[in-house]
Amino acid sequence: MPQIKQNFSGAKMNKDLDERIVPKGQYRDALNIKISTSDGDATGIGNVGTAQNLEGNRKILTTSTTIDYNGKKSKIVASISDEGDDKAYFFTAAPVPLEGIESITHTAIVAGYDGQTEMQWADSIRSVETVGSEEASKWVFVDKFAVTGTKADTMNTFPSSPADGYTQITVIDGTKYRVGMRIYALDTNGVNLLSDGDKPYVEIIRIGDANGSNLNVLTLAKQQTADLNNAVAFKFIHPERVLEFDYYKGDIFETINIIPTASIDILDNLLLWSDGKHEPKKINIDRSIAGTDPSGGIVTSQDGTTHTKLCVNLPKQDDLVSVSDLEYTLLNGLSDDIKKEHITVIKKAPVSPPNIEVKSADRDLDQDFPIFFNFIQDNLLPTPGDTRIITFPDVINFRVDDVFSFDASNVVNPITIRLKVIEKNNNEGTVEILFVDSDLTQDTNPNNWIVNLETRPPFLKLSLVDLLIDINMKIMNILAFHLFQN
Repeated sequence: MPQIKQNFSGAKMNKDLDERIVPKGQYRDALNIKISTSDGDATGIGNVGTAQNLEGNRKILTTSTTIDYNGKKSKIVASISDEGDDKAYFFTAAPVPLEGIESITHTAIVAGYDGQTEMQWADSIRSVETVGSEEASKWVFVDKFAVTGTKADTMNTFPSSPADGYTQITVIDGTKYRVGMRIYALDTNGVNLLSDGDKPYVEIIRIGDANGSNLNVLTLAKQQTADLNNAVAFKFIHPERVLEFDYYKGDIFETINIIPTASIDILDNLLLWSDGKHEPKKINIDRSIAGTDPSGGIVTSQDGTTHTKLCVNLPKQDDLVSVSDLEYTLLNGLSDDIKKEHITVIKKAPVSPPNIEVKSADRDLDQDFPIFFNFIQDNLLPTPGDTRIITFPDVINFRVDDVFSFDASNVVNPITIRLKVIEKNNNEGTVEILFVDSDLTQDTNPNNWIVNLETRPPFLKLSLVDLLIDINMKIMNILAFHLFQN
């Protein structure tokens, strides 16, 4: 039987001509193919022009999957590849209505979608990396800005005497919410039951009880008297969206928004982008992953609904820690959630002038205080370089690298010892001796000392008048130079 061979060396699809007169080397139609350009294989037979199968796409992962009450799902609005590291980053936007989360009615929440009434609204950035023949993904950033649900989704324990007033409520799962979220509690008529003065909502100012242990207790910004048992739907909405990904362009056709790849860039470990509508953003990829992905050790789990934590470098180390490890965040209104101000490129200007207070010493109490201590130990005189452990009074705020002068009391000849604090443990300081007066001997061994902190040079050596005169003279010299040139 004769063999019919067709060569596609022209690598051209031609739909203009009838299939019976398509020239050799061209083809009429094709799907998922590529034209080989190799000269030959191991057998020496040429493969130029051979049509070969082209691999298609396959599903690797799912980004954050927020679903609205109409069945619309989150969409990827931007992506960029980092070819140097074989990674790709995908930006996902939640299907927020054009009128905002506030426009969602209580009837839509109660009705739900596909049996689901609680929706957690979040934008996200996720990375995909090729590792051999496998893929690895990490959560880079999650911006959780709203939670909507029914009363059954939100709480099953209510204040016993609401008319007496309450400032805390107990929810089923407090980890779903964020400090600063505004709570709307809607009854069967769609009337909001909570308020803060003329505001139709009340804010969450703390999550957890006084000890920070019971995370299901939400502290409110203002006392309430409404009976939340009458509510049928709840909306928790944060006033600030950090990533500010828009699902829609904003036209009447509800066109899906797309951020152009040309507006996204990666510089070292910085991911930068601008959508032409909101402020340009910049995130540190390493710090962002540490506060978002479980691989960072700060967030224990992540399904695209846990807001990114603000992470910083530990002082004098390279370790990344949550800001809550360095600052106390259990006060009202504080949390370790990352904010928009942390990633915006354009920083706000100060709204008030700085208030500067100048002192001759930074610690007034650390002067002329007594200490009882014997520097001669085991019958050995101290020498420069020796170390001692000294207990300081409770009121003395001594620090590492402080230099103190010890002057002996009740002696004929003055005796002075200078030392430097090299380690601090509560009131005990390990010090290194810098200078020992030659008058210190076995016979003259005082143990009563008057201690003074050696102050550092002042930050401003000139007085205000001298500073103004100096500035005025420089201005006069500049003016005289310009007059001479003219």
